[in-house]
Amino acid sequence: HTRWSRAGVQTCALLYTTSLGERRIRVHTAAIPVVSDIGELFKACDSCATGTVLAKLAAEKIRTTTIKETVHILNKKVIDILKEYRQLYSTHLHPHNKLILPETMKMLPLLMLCMQKSALLKSPNEVTTDERSNTIYQLLSMPFDNVMKFFYPKMYPLHDLNQIVMEKDDSVKLPQTLPLTLNSIKDSGIYLLDNGMACYIWIGRGISPQWLVDVFGLQNPTPQDLMNLQVGAALDNPTSKKVIGAVNSIRKGNMYYQQCYVVRQGDPAEAMILPWLVEDKFQTSYSYTNYLGFIHKGILTR
Repeated sequence: HTRWSRAGVQTCALLYTTSLGERRIRVHTAAIPVVSDIGELFKACDSCATGTVLAKLAAEKIRTTTIKETVHILNKKVIDILKEYRQLYSTHLHPHNKLILPETMKMLPLLMLCMQKSALLKSPNEVTTDERSNTIYQLLSMPFDNVMKFFYPKMYPLHDLNQIVMEKDDSVKLPQTLPLTLNSIKDSGIYLLDNGMACYIWIGRGISPQWLVDVFGLQNPTPQDLMNLQVGAALDNPTSKKVIGAVNSIRKGNMYYQQCYVVRQGDPAEAMILPWLVEDKFQTSYSYTNYLGFIHKGILTR
């Protein structure tokens, strides 16, 4: 059929037994477009889908090889992809010292860096075996949207209530997300971080005491009260309704129920949030800018 003249068809079948003892065959068939120009392939690429596939491959690979080797394989794949794209164009079209990324793949290096900073690929000194095993188990069954948020969470500012819009159908329009770096966080701000598995409200030390009264109902909070803040039902004031509405909106439609943790600046619990600021440099890992430099060097020396 001419409809499939530029497509390859892939079919796989699974023979299995149901819980009732019935033998069944499940067949999946996919038509995959075929191109003769690799430039067209890059135009159709989806960096998030590519990152998800590589993440699941890494989760499989890490069970049979070392973390260092798995990270090396991921970096090599990114370098090979971007080197192939660079070779499509003659040298005079771009400076030698500039990293060239296809428009559709600009998120790929960031996703690879985030993956290496996650519990999946952190060094054994930074994560327990149980935590890594749980991450592998969750990742292999995690849907696409959750994989993306797990590696690169969304962080929303909540201190400007004008940016949180309560719609007539009870939906909530959230503010623009912020880059995941400490530079995005101010002492006078409140931020909601959503990683798809849990969410966190970070409260700066410079926030107005009235905000705590409005959202948590704390009139004269003791230090113990401030250490045990919890998100409950919305109180009868605009601030509480918008903040709780924002939390409920990210929970809506998620396959996991997201526990919401409240963290105040300077508290020991702040350690739960800092690892998710993946664009910053950690002790044993690159910042995003440095990682791009590493990838660029790898492209030029291969």
